[in-house]
Amino acid sequence: MSFNVNHGWNVHEDLSISNLFTFARTRANMYQGNALTQNAATVLLGSSSFTWRPIEDLPLTLTGGGNFSRTQTSNNNTTNDLNNLSGFVATNYRFNNNLSASGNVSITSIQTAGTRTVTNLQNGSVSYAGDPLTISGWIYGWGTGGGVSRSASSNGGNEIGTNVSANHTLARSFILSEMASLNLTAGQNLTRTTAALGPTTSFGNNVGAAFRAAYGEKLTANLSANVIVTASDGVGGRNQFKSANLMGGAAYQISSRASVTANSNLSWTQSVITNTTNQILNGVTINSNDPVMAGSFSLGYTHQSPFSIRNLNYSGYLSRQQSFSNQNVAGGTGFTSDNGSTSLQQLVDYRLGRLVFRLSHSWIDQSGRKSASLFGSVTREFDGFFDGRW
Repeated sequence: MSFNVNHGWNVHEDLSISNLFTFARTRANMYQGNALTQNAATVLLGSSSFTWRPIEDLPLTLTGGGNFSRTQTSNNNTTNDLNNLSGFVATNYRFNNNLSASGNVSITSIQTAGTRTVTNLQNGSVSYAGDPLTISGWIYGWGTGGGVSRSASSNGGNEIGTNVSANHTLARSFILSEMASLNLTAGQNLTRTTAALGPTTSFGNNVGAAFRAAYGEKLTANLSANVIVTASDGVGGRNQFKSANLMGGAAYQISSRASVTANSNLSWTQSVITNTTNQILNGVTINSNDPVMAGSFSLGYTHQSPFSIRNLNYSGYLSRQQSFSNQNVAGGTGFTSDNGSTSLQQLVDYRLGRLVFRLSHSWIDQSGRKSASLFGSVTREFDGFFDGRW
């Protein structure tokens, strides 16, 4: 059982307020052999936030808010409570198109099992983005920034950290024809952070390319690729992260009310961590520094007013995800981890005045384990409390 209330109020163009209240309760009774296990959870959540420009002609923006939550879980005769109360205020000031500064303060109180922990966090930062330079058709951009942060806890922890960073990018667009274009990008970034455990320096490189084309007025296609290599050196040793991604997609407008889309993604990632321990899974020692390859494909179909029924909408998405990992086992042997899932998501909406009738269906096959669900709901919109429309 769940109950939700959302409230949004644009007081004027420089001040907006939003509020949320949620109550949810779940209960499950399960027999395990001859023993009955009773599990229950109750969640109470409330939050409020605002965005405000106090002076119209001043480039200063204030945001803030607070939230509270209470979670109660029970298992047979054992009950646990978790209470959370927090608030924050943040500010952003833009001196000009290049230079900006920001800062925020937050306080969080967590109480569980009769123990309360209060955490205070403050940080401030300054960033500068240089004016782009055009060199033989290439656009060069650069920027730098830095910040200071402090965190304090009622448990006795008190930490001050700093960070400085610099980056630069190079990009160019090639117009191949009236219906096709190619974009090339490259960039580097350098970051230095200090904390209680010691300093860390990281250096990252990335290159990418994106191709987009249109074939007639109904068919569009895109293809993009990027490679990222990041190295860091600090108290945790020398670590490296590598990734390569290839993404493609196409969209076809069947009619003014119906369209079909297709998207695919292929990624390769590897994290090389110096000071790491091997994982033991089912008695097998696995080297976690080995690369992982994953891929996905999705096919979607949307139709507005099918069968010429006004205010009726349908959408359906079929997707397939697959991941492979060649694990090196201590001793020189190896095996391949293969995980895949297939899912079908369908949604039907029908609007009748302020009423919305919705029916959703999902089917999932994950490594041979199948599940299906069918869910229906009716919602009614309320607004215009102050002008009599509701």
